[in-house]
Amino acid sequence: IVVKRLLKSKRSHVFHVHEFVYQLQLRVTLSHPNIVTLVGVAWNSVADVMLIMEHYPLGDLLSYLTHYGEYLTWERSKYRLAVSIARALTYLHSQPTPVAHRDIRASNVLLTETMGAKLTGFDSSCLDEQSHRCHVAGPSPFWSAPEVLCGRPYTAKADVFAFGVLLTELDTATAPFHDAVSPAGTKLKPIQVLNEVMQGTLRPSFSAHCPRRIRMIGVGCYQHDANRRPTADQLLRLLEV
Repeated sequence: IVVKRLLKSKRSHVFHVHEFVYQLQLRVTLSHPNIVTLVGVAWNSVADVMLIMEHYPLGDLLSYLTHYGEYLTWERSKYRLAVSIARALTYLHSQPTPVAHRDIRASNVLLTETMGAKLTGFDSSCLDEQSHRCHVAGPSPFWSAPEVLCGRPYTAKADVFAFGVLLTELDTATAPFHDAVSPAGTKLKPIQVLNEVMQGTLRPSFSAHCPRRIRMIGVGCYQHDANRRPTADQLLRLLEV
């Protein structure tokens, strides 16, 4: 098992305690084969609550791609991983009050012993677009949709954008925008990357060997206009064809 608790330095701050309890309240409502299982909850006090979750010995997808990415193929494993993550996203967005994950990326996907995918990283998730959480920037700028970077509220369509970025991680086994360069050929600084994402002039790239269908799905996910992106359910159906 894995035990998650609030840092001691944060337990005396009402805001941090409230945010942790909010995360707990959200997690206990979620149950899906492709979402990390919450085994139980324990506490000594309101400020010292512990979330007890399943342990996954293969670790997270980002670390696995870093070490073994060259051995993974779309046909053998990547398609299945993408479908599993899309199923988790569809489940979140189909709740009576849709859940925006707000931090979809490879490091927030854990792997089972059979190479199944389990979504985790619900620290900044929000249940309602009116929640203050949906009005603050997400924790991972390179996975953030342009409208979020521009200060607009986070919606389910921003999760879909992030999923498109995650597809490039799966495909290239490298960080998004790792190859982003200026017209002069110099590597772009992070702020330059984000400015171009906001303007719609830059998106993360796929490899030359990426299946055409995956590339097309990814491009659909990170359309500049959020209304032109597929829903999570549409995304899942495209992947399962």
